[in-house]
Amino acid sequence: MKRTWLILAIGLFLFLAFIPRFLLYPDYKILGWFVYGLIFFLAPYLIFKTVDSFDIRKNKEYWRIILACLTPLILGPSFGLFHEYQENKELNKVGQWTTGIVIEVKPTKRKNSIKCKYLVNGQTFQTSYKTDWENKYNVDDSIKIIYSSDFPKILELEYNWDRK
Repeated sequence: MKRTWLILAIGLFLFLAFIPRFLLYPDYKILGWFVYGLIFFLAPYLIFKTVDSFDIRKNKEYWRIILACLTPLILGPSFGLFHEYQENKELNKVGQWTTGIVIEVKPTKRKNSIKCKYLVNGQTFQTSYKTDWENKYNVDDSIKIIYSSDFPKILELEYNWDRK
């Protein structure tokens, strides 16, 4: 039984590293929540059960709870950083520039968030909300967007791309 929990935990980590694009960039929000469920619920449970399956007598309860609680704190940022690195690598390799239009401005306490639409090969795409660091964009303003020619949902706005 030890091996089963360990294999499941390793399998989940590998799945998150090589997650299919339709789950990473979903058309439906419920699929996006699925990934968070894996990181914040399934991964801690698998780690808890893996540690529990080994016969560690000394402080057994503490270690399984501590490791289960630390799992999302380590896995979440690591997942984000790894996939951001992969996106940047792809944009550097096959990135194409286009002009998008700001379709929505959402005011927040510090900085506004903007949502844009852009056209690729006759198909319209929308960005998620991106922070407008200088609060300079309004609805119907033009903005440069770099997107992956292989998968147009991978993108970055010009002002964020210049910061990297």
